[in-house]
Amino acid sequence: MNGDQTKPTLLWPSSPRVEYTNVPRAVEDSLQKEFPQLRILVARTEQAFVAELPSAEILVVMKIKPEHFALCRKLRWIHSPMA
Repeated sequence: MNGDQTKPTLLWPSSPRVEYTNVPRAVEDSLQKEFPQLRILVARTEQAFVAELPSAEILVVMKIKPEHFALCRKLRWIHSPMA
């Protein structure tokens, strides 16, 4: 098993179609360096986001659909960049 799989996952959906939701790779890399105890995962597709929801402990989202929230099994924290 990969060591990253045992770390808590921070999941952040990213979309290049909407500027304020696009997470640059430099930000992703910076977060991983700043928080090595976390598995930083920027989901660049809807499919990747949905696939990772069951393992995510931290979500960075502006909003979350009820059907997506229902998939969250380990969620402990929702962070909104708009707050």
